[in-house]
Amino acid sequence: MAAAKAVDAGALFRVFTACPNDPRVLILDVRPLKQFKRGHVLHSFCVRLSADGRALLDYSQASYDVTWSQDCWWGRPVIAYGPAGLSKEHPVLAFLSKEGRCASLGYFKDGFEALEAKHPYLVTASVKQGCIKHICTIHNHPENLVVPPGIKQLRLELPDVEGADISQHFNPAYEFLSEGARLKEPALVHCGAGVSRSAALVAMFLMRSTPGVTARAALDRVRAARSMVLPNDGFWRVLCALEAGLGVPQQDRSDPNATTGFAGADAPVVELAKDAAGERVADAVAAAAAAAAARGQKGWLLVFGVSKPEGPVGKVVLGPVGPHQRIVFGRAPAPACDVTLEHLSVSRQHAALTVDGAGGVLVTDLGSAHGTRLGDTWIKAQVQRGVPQGGVLRFGASTRAYTLERIEKVA
Repeated sequence: MAAAKAVDAGALFRVFTACPNDPRVLILDVRPLKQFKRGHVLHSFCVRLSADGRALLDYSQASYDVTWSQDCWWGRPVIAYGPAGLSKEHPVLAFLSKEGRCASLGYFKDGFEALEAKHPYLVTASVKQGCIKHICTIHNHPENLVVPPGIKQLRLELPDVEGADISQHFNPAYEFLSEGARLKEPALVHCGAGVSRSAALVAMFLMRSTPGVTARAALDRVRAARSMVLPNDGFWRVLCALEAGLGVPQQDRSDPNATTGFAGADAPVVELAKDAAGERVADAVAAAAAAAAARGQKGWLLVFGVSKPEGPVGKVVLGPVGPHQRIVFGRAPAPACDVTLEHLSVSRQHAALTVDGAGGVLVTDLGSAHGTRLGDTWIKAQVQRGVPQGGVLRFGASTRAYTLERIEKVA
């Protein structure tokens, strides 16, 4: 029997930010068909239990890439939602739990309206696979994304640095998104990490399409839907400058100096003097090994080279890592994480490293929102993967690469 467990709105959001190789989550709407037709979560099926209690029936007649059948949920994670107060005693959940064929079974108990209020962009009235008809791509290399036939795309080229002039793209982006709104066709705005460039364009659209909306109000609305949103300081100042042209009264205007210090994901790496980092890495490893031995610690020291597309950034020496210990990478500060990663696409606790008895290094993605790559492969969440010497790890949409250069045992 697969026990049904309550999940939060974030679990449904993460369905749409999963890694390509993750198992496809089946989403079930247990409300009446009339309510489903007015609006439902993308790619969900409207289901109910048959009168004899032996089958689940789909009333949505959806045409997704997953076709409804009496075994389509076998081996898959399943999340159900419906009215507020949904519980595991609901007939659909009780049926699936008793049958025990799902990989996991979750239910969102706060109700569809609460989910729609928190993540309105996950809601549609369409039961077709391709509900998005307009895609606005703003990126260093927008030509790299090729969209399927029948989808309109606006390609805008811009790096995520505070000195880049994003205002040059405001008019074409606004016209493009306005066309989608007039046709009532859903639109997607994206960049590299969904943090800075795309957020600035969406905030601009809200400001221009809704009289009196300030830069701060627009950004707060975008951030309420996607908490990691953070336009770089230059983009923030451009949004503030837009207020005057939109007729926002002086006393209501946002503060352009209310910056965060974020220069953008593509900001250049600061060049340091050769001796700025103190000891050479070899000396640092030797010193760490000696200190660990003096304290009676045993395990393995790991040396990672850190680089960006522009070139090397530095080295990281971790450990000693003993049996049953793990090194956690993530956005949360210590002690929650051993290695803090500042990129906003990185989850609070993103991934962990462990070392087996033979000195083999293993990496585990901790269910991150934007995934972990080993080489060019996205790894599955909660599944250990071996990291060979020379193996390269990347986290989320960060351009930093961590190359395992050396493994040394501390006896």
